[in-house]
Amino acid sequence: MASWQVDSYRREYNVSHCLTSRREFTHDVAAVVVPTKQDTRSMRHLILMRHAKSYWGDSSVSDHERRLNARGRRDAPVMANWLLDQGFKPDQILCSSARRTIETSQLMNQSWPRDAPVHESSSLYLASAEAILHTIGSVQTAANDAQFAKLMVLAHNPGISQLAAHLAGEFIQMPTAAVIVLRCHVTTWQDPLTRDSVEFETEMTPKQIDA
Repeated sequence: MASWQVDSYRREYNVSHCLTSRREFTHDVAAVVVPTKQDTRSMRHLILMRHAKSYWGDSSVSDHERRLNARGRRDAPVMANWLLDQGFKPDQILCSSARRTIETSQLMNQSWPRDAPVHESSSLYLASAEAILHTIGSVQTAANDAQFAKLMVLAHNPGISQLAAHLAGEFIQMPTAAVIVLRCHVTTWQDPLTRDSVEFETEMTPKQIDA
């Protein structure tokens, strides 16, 4: 795709009539599961998450070092519990090096009976969708290695929403602490992730859970 900007996605989908719905995460949108593809390749799950809500009140703190605010500290465990209940607790977490993403991963791990290993990466800090895909592709796994069957990427807007939109084939704007689960028909994470190999499975936000 020539551009990773959301507006470009929307123009492309409208022209090709591929944009059949607009997913903006409102509290009355139910999580859905749409198993459609039949594929002989292995199935993995890619869990895309935006960090929980952060604190903006201290101008002396750099963007990279901003911490979670009270709402963010509440929302991260809520989403961790939802992932566990749905059977989507990640096997590994690729996490931006920003403090707010690291704190989100720490609070989620505190909610699970066993920690998910966290791999911090500066390349995910404010990363574009293309850069996030490149980071996912760098995960070294053997074919059908169940250790990495559920991979979470914990990062930032606009890149994380743009990647979700690119892979799901529709406009997606993820609020803080939002989660999207994608079913990936690939053997390893080095295999290309495209709209032909990925399908939307489910989504959730803290507001949906609170509703």
